[in-house]
Amino acid sequence: MKKLTTLFSLLFLILIKSQTNISGGIFTNTTLKLSNSPYIVTNDLVVFPNIILTIEPGVELRFEKNKYLEVRGNLVAIGTSANRIVFTSNAASPTNSDWTGIKISNSLGGKASFEYCDFKYAKTSNNSDCCFSGGPIYYKNSRFLNNYTAIAGYTGYKIKIENCEFSNNYIGVTQADKQIINSTFTNNKYGVYQSERIDIENSVFTNNETAINGGRGFLKNSTIKNNIIGVENIWSGFDISLSDISNNETGIKTSNYDGSIAPIKNNKICNNTLYNVQNTDSYNIDLTQNCWCETNQSVIESKLKDGYDDVNLGVFNYSIYDNVCQNIISVVIKDSSLSTKDFNAILHKAIVGPNPTKDYVNIKLNKMV
Repeated sequence: MKKLTTLFSLLFLILIKSQTNISGGIFTNTTLKLSNSPYIVTNDLVVFPNIILTIEPGVELRFEKNKYLEVRGNLVAIGTSANRIVFTSNAASPTNSDWTGIKISNSLGGKASFEYCDFKYAKTSNNSDCCFSGGPIYYKNSRFLNNYTAIAGYTGYKIKIENCEFSNNYIGVTQADKQIINSTFTNNKYGVYQSERIDIENSVFTNNETAINGGRGFLKNSTIKNNIIGVENIWSGFDISLSDISNNETGIKTSNYDGSIAPIKNNKICNNTLYNVQNTDSYNIDLTQNCWCETNQSVIESKLKDGYDDVNLGVFNYSIYDNVCQNIISVVIKDSSLSTKDFNAILHKAIVGPNPTKDYVNIKLNKMV
């Protein structure tokens, strides 16, 4: 029994020795080495201006309750696919918001590089302040899991988020000045929330309550499926193009800012269970360059909530495409003032009815366009 107790005591000492407590100011260039990992952040940790903190691949930083890392200098956290860098809670049973997160003090010259990093259980895992004095800041091949907010703040320049994964956060990305490329958002309350000047490209949003909430940016070449709300535009909305917005409860909710409405063009907006597009104000909107994966006009109309359903709302112009979304076979015009050069070209190949017209004009084409 004495030998067994000695063995347990020795094992306990080895475990204690293999971790490193860290807190306070970092005033000289410092490297957190894998051999001393995990690092337990017992109190707030600050990287001072003009100082570089480098974190080796495979290092794990575990934060005590409500503690944070502030970067006024330069944080370099470049992991690998085999040896990811982890920022997480030190709680035995971690939960959302256990630790405060990483504060990048852009106003004091802060900058940061993150590759192959995992951020877990923070209140706001990464937050940057305004404006213009620091940077660049970027995230690549990184994962944001079980945080209240994954990435927040704005800087005055674009923060690049590339090949990243956002899962089980309350909010994935919020506020402004970000470029999201080739990233996935799954099982979040909000994938993107109250955003502006955020551009999204080649990304996938699935099984979120609201995939995207915001505006004043573009959404392009992306897939938004199986969410409760696909895109909830605010302000003038997102310029939405070349995207597949399908199988959500509501595909798109529109908006305006002093009458300015971002275009919604060249998308597949299909099979959303409640509405494909829901107007939320009194402005008329041109949707003629979008496909609904449906040729029956009454079915299409039933999935568009506009002034025909509620007189307080504006109306939609829309086209009816063939089943493969290649050719327009007819156009429904409720507001002719929305006509574009493309629409005028369509008119030369069309039969217009009914004659005389009543509430709308139905245009059937003699030739595919």
